[in-house]
Amino acid sequence: MENTNRALRTLRDLQKHLKQLVAEDEFVKAFALFEQVFNDDSSVANTLISLQGQYNSNRKQQNQGTISDDFAARTFNRIRIALTDLADRLETEDLNPDFLQLAPGGNPGNVVSNLSAIERQGLLNQLDILQKKRNFLAEQLIIINDPTQKFTVQVQVEETDRQIQDTKTKLGIL
Repeated sequence: MENTNRALRTLRDLQKHLKQLVAEDEFVKAFALFEQVFNDDSSVANTLISLQGQYNSNRKQQNQGTISDDFAARTFNRIRIALTDLADRLETEDLNPDFLQLAPGGNPGNVVSNLSAIERQGLLNQLDILQKKRNFLAEQLIIINDPTQKFTVQVQVEETDRQIQDTKTKLGIL
């Protein structure tokens, strides 16, 4: 599943992959991916549980020979349609917060990242501190008259700008 996650860079990629699994009758894999990515508090949770129960019941009855193949096929088709619709209706808010996050070059809420929520918060804190440092140094450039001190502060501003750029890149907010 880890390799699949790396390929799912956007919400659209996730939706497409889920629908592909369903179209290929890979219901078990689709259910597993849904369970991995959706937020337990989301509206899709109950729908997914219901559909998975229907699938398991249908599969069990089919294996026991207690339902006709025609009825089983219709039930699987109904589940397929419901899962496809569920994939289409997925929104970022429905997903586990750690699944789709910011990554280099990405847009907020659209890109899978290896950043945990704690790492992301730490980087946001660093960015805030770096921006305050950069603002302070810029003020000092205005105040300082000594050319040597001015040069030193200018080098510090450039280094701070680089650190801000690196942090923003890690967060994907460029």
